[in-house]
Amino acid sequence: MTAAFDKASYGTGEDMTIGLALKNTSADDMRVSVSFDRRASNPNSVYVTATTTFKEYAEFTIAAGATVTNVLTGTVINPNATAGTLIISLAGPGGPTESTFTVPVTKKLATAAGTVFYDRNGNGEQDRGEGVRATLSWESKVDLQYEPTTTAGAGGAFSVELVPGKYIVRGTSGDFLVTPQEVTVPASGVDNLVFEARPTLTDLDVEMVFTKDTYKPTEAPTVRVTLTNNGNTPVSEVIADCFHSSDWPGLTGTGAGWGDLAGGGVAVAAKSTKVLTVTESMPAQAENFGYVSVDCVFAYAELTGDLDNPRAGDKATVPGKSAVVKGAVSVGPDLSGAGFRVVLTGADGKCPIIAEATTDANGRFTLGEVPVGEYIAYVLPPTPRWIFKGNNDKPVTVIAGRENFIGYVAFPAEADNDFLKQPPTCGGGGGGPGATPPGPQGSTKPGLAYTGASIIVPGVAGLLALMAGIGAVLVTRRRKAS
Repeated sequence: MTAAFDKASYGTGEDMTIGLALKNTSADDMRVSVSFDRRASNPNSVYVTATTTFKEYAEFTIAAGATVTNVLTGTVINPNATAGTLIISLAGPGGPTESTFTVPVTKKLATAAGTVFYDRNGNGEQDRGEGVRATLSWESKVDLQYEPTTTAGAGGAFSVELVPGKYIVRGTSGDFLVTPQEVTVPASGVDNLVFEARPTLTDLDVEMVFTKDTYKPTEAPTVRVTLTNNGNTPVSEVIADCFHSSDWPGLTGTGAGWGDLAGGGVAVAAKSTKVLTVTESMPAQAENFGYVSVDCVFAYAELTGDLDNPRAGDKATVPGKSAVVKGAVSVGPDLSGAGFRVVLTGADGKCPIIAEATTDANGRFTLGEVPVGEYIAYVLPPTPRWIFKGNNDKPVTVIAGRENFIGYVAFPAEADNDFLKQPPTCGGGGGGPGATPPGPQGSTKPGLAYTGASIIVPGVAGLLALMAGIGAVLVTRRRKAS
């Protein structure tokens, strides 16, 4: 392996052109790959940013006696480096080998200067009094370890000495956020950079509510979005960035039905409220889950990841399908899992009782076929002298086309467990779970005869999360967030 630099020395941040040659001196063809080391312990690393023939880590063949060449582009970012170190690792039939090549580097910095401002009058220009004091972070696009900072003064002006190169510049300032911007700083420096600051959205309250509690699978759900700006500063270009996936029944927040929330953004004047109605097609998974959801962060398009952005969501039911629910209570070896009573209620943990079953000797149970949707499943031991890993009640979502399995882990205790969660008492005459014996294992809708009520799957507010280790989903949502 040989490497030749195109210059005898370089300045910090200057692009290096490096000719690399790999010669196979054996009598057999070789299958190899190359990587360029960026060790944190070596602050003088030459960061390879481009190659011309083979890519890093990609395998290729060098014929017996042949030479393969490549032209590399690299740079040294460390402003204190006096030499650049290029470390190349070669993986091949004889095991990994490593070669190191060095070149002198002279410290050279460039000046980046400009202003940060908030366009209070909306004329697109910085006027007197619009400068913003802010701290700017300059994140190198090559060496993530290099991230100098500078602070703009009260008038918004800043000047900083940097290694020449490409940066992502971000900034914060009390009541403002600085819109991220990609900046190239040449060796000659750059002046008149302009960064726009925008008010934080901590004073923006958001409420999202479906206009109906229940939708048919063929309907297009609509959501009423209420934006309330409690601050003294107007906000503009606010969009909805919604959490969604093809595997879940959430609205995407995209399309013409979302209007400016999916386009150029919405403006809300200071101390005012704006109400919008948005819509899109029903998610394909909504009928299988028994509900449609919406869960969105409201933010500037370039700043959706800011932690102070308001978030809101809601749910509505989409009834129609049903699915079988099974489960098991694991009690460990040499113990019987029989006699545990499992009770399924609505998602609010209240009446009616949707289904009920008792475990067999192996701890298994079947709640039968129930409408898809959200529920609470309680498990009650045959005696109070049992404790559970986690709680003895679990929020679950029954999903069509999937295995719906509820798993519990129980341990025998030496004393009564006074912390067992109890399902609601439903029905007249003081009846409740167990007042009517549950149906035999495998029976359909075992709780219907007992409750004497129609099956209802109520919506519930809260946040959506996936339950580990079972085929059910823990689901809650918030309707309002600030």
